[in-house]
Amino acid sequence: MGRLLREFTKNYKLYAKILAGLALLSCATLLYLQRSGAGAGDEILISDLSGAGTAAEEDAAGAKEAEAADESATAGPGAAGGESSGGAPATSAPAEEAAPATIVVDVGGAVSNPTVLILPEGSRVYEALEAAGGLLPQADMREINRATPLKDGDRIYIPSREESAAKTPVPRSAGGGAGAGVTNPASSGASAEGAAAGADAPININTADSTELQRLSGVGPSTAQKILDYREAHGRFARVEDIKNVSGIGDKTFEKLKDKIAVD
Repeated sequence: MGRLLREFTKNYKLYAKILAGLALLSCATLLYLQRSGAGAGDEILISDLSGAGTAAEEDAAGAKEAEAADESATAGPGAAGGESSGGAPATSAPAEEAAPATIVVDVGGAVSNPTVLILPEGSRVYEALEAAGGLLPQADMREINRATPLKDGDRIYIPSREESAAKTPVPRSAGGGAGAGVTNPASSGASAEGAAAGADAPININTADSTELQRLSGVGPSTAQKILDYREAHGRFARVEDIKNVSGIGDKTFEKLKDKIAVD
């Protein structure tokens, strides 16, 4: 035992150096292994991040493609086609409806608002009077046919009772069935020529007033008023023979009148 202790004491320095070297080798090995493991982990982490970024880009691209497909499906084939090969739109706008025809008439005399009116084509005298605000209390409608159709350019004049009593000249139609109190300038020349022709000129029974009708042989105030009443109730006379429909005018009276009356 003592020998062993002496040997150990003699060589302990050598043993201590060997142990120190082994310890240093172990530390160096551990450090190497630690560094090697960290590097591998970093590489793995970088690789994972790179792969995740690529996947995100692919997902974004896929989402854009899906969105474009949805928009195309929603727009339908018309949007996809856009315009035809000639450059014109695939569909055309509906044609605009034609504006309704109108006429312009002048309303004057004993009405609430004498004025120029724009009315639908085919309007009648009573519609023009309503559009002018209606009649005044003093209006004399005895010789006015409210059912008379109007033409473009007609003038409607409603006389007052005072004018009628004083036989004040009132514009009359020149013909064509416009009716009493309605004048169309386009035919006014014919009226002037007819008046200048003298008492022997045929009298238009569609436009004549009571005074003019009494110029006819066999027609007095009573018969003239009957003619006016018939005309107001039934409209214009289509033929001269229609005057026989008026009460009091028979074949005998008609024979006296037929060459002296006219309807246009």
